[in-house]
Amino acid sequence: MKKCLLLVSLLALLLVSCSTTSAKSEKTSEKIRALIQIEGVEEVDIRAFADKYEDPVLYELDCGIIDFYKGDYENAVESLEYADQEMDKRVVKSSLEGLKSYLTNDYARAYAGEAYEVIFSNIFSALSYVQMGNLEEALVDVKQSDIKLINYQHISSDEESTLTKVVFNLTPNPFIWLTDSYEGKPYTQSATADYLSMITYRSLNDEGNAEVDMRRLQEKGFYVDPDDTSVPKGKARVNVVSLNGLIGRKVSHSAYSEHLFGLIDNYPVLVPYTVSWPYVENGICSVVSTRVSVSNGESFDLVPLENVTKSARLCVNSSLKKTYLRSWYRGYNKILALSALRDAAIATARKSDNEFARASAILGANASFWIGVAAVNRAEVADTRMAMYLPDNISVGGITLEPGVYDFNVTYRLKNGSTYSIPYYNVEVKENTLNLLSPHCLK
Repeated sequence: MKKCLLLVSLLALLLVSCSTTSAKSEKTSEKIRALIQIEGVEEVDIRAFADKYEDPVLYELDCGIIDFYKGDYENAVESLEYADQEMDKRVVKSSLEGLKSYLTNDYARAYAGEAYEVIFSNIFSALSYVQMGNLEEALVDVKQSDIKLINYQHISSDEESTLTKVVFNLTPNPFIWLTDSYEGKPYTQSATADYLSMITYRSLNDEGNAEVDMRRLQEKGFYVDPDDTSVPKGKARVNVVSLNGLIGRKVSHSAYSEHLFGLIDNYPVLVPYTVSWPYVENGICSVVSTRVSVSNGESFDLVPLENVTKSARLCVNSSLKKTYLRSWYRGYNKILALSALRDAAIATARKSDNEFARASAILGANASFWIGVAAVNRAEVADTRMAMYLPDNISVGGITLEPGVYDFNVTYRLKNGSTYSIPYYNVEVKENTLNLLSPHCLK
């Protein structure tokens, strides 16, 4: 009877410990995304939704990104730096906790961010510093993104290596039932970070480092205007970094695995259990092309630099093996524990001289086992938490002008044939600095 009670207790623990989700935050984010699409980001008061967030990192990331769109650069930097520092702490903590954290539902773990989120928190902070006229701090943030990516990848690789060894030693082959490819290409430094680094170094008269970034961009297949590394003497360069659309959402993708978990009346018990991992959907973006007109009669087109949604998908896919193994390890061990308690409860029940009590206890142990399996499968969903307001893609361009005061008009042509324009009036274009416009069209 005690074993039956233990089985029921474990079942209750599974139901409680595995049911943590971020449904409230995700519903809030969907509501805000819809508001942005309909009314524009300027109408969004993200802090009015503070009590709807379950994680301070995601809250501060979203606040910082939306503050940037609204031109509140000081608050953007404050929020993004908090999120960035907290993500650093959580990555280190996860590494130190090691395997003991892998039996915990992913939603119950502190969210440490994906590599692309770590990078873009620095990129948005750098863009904010540029708008505040602090190029040195902007460059620090851009370079930090590169350092943090390398550190993130080392920690992730070590975790995956350790987890792979443990899983293969303690469980059957975890990849028998996985039909998708779990091998992802490594996520490399953002082209946006390279571009910002290049034009910032140029503005600080460091043409050598600007050329290093130029070569990195060329290796990614991006054409670089020579004036973006060395502006002609007496001239000034205006650069435009446009943030378009909204990044694709993470969704949960699941598959069933089946394994033997003991015998009942000499019959093998084949138990199906869920293994889950996240996938990044396509982003939302209706921008077809972008043209920038200058009040002196000149104009230029923006060209694609980076698809942030694709970068996010590449990043998530590159850690798919680790995510899959965590889910496998978690489900297998929970059902193994349920199976062991079921077998112990049945063995105890069979010692009873009371036939009715014996039969009832065996039936109860089996029923509790299958209820527990259902609870494990229901709770095993992929972690779909994310920063929801990054752009879907980024386009850039530039023009070399005489120093002076100009008006600019950024015109977006949308998929439905309409246009959307953002004017900039009385922009002072100076020599030897970074004259940067950062418009956005989140439609």
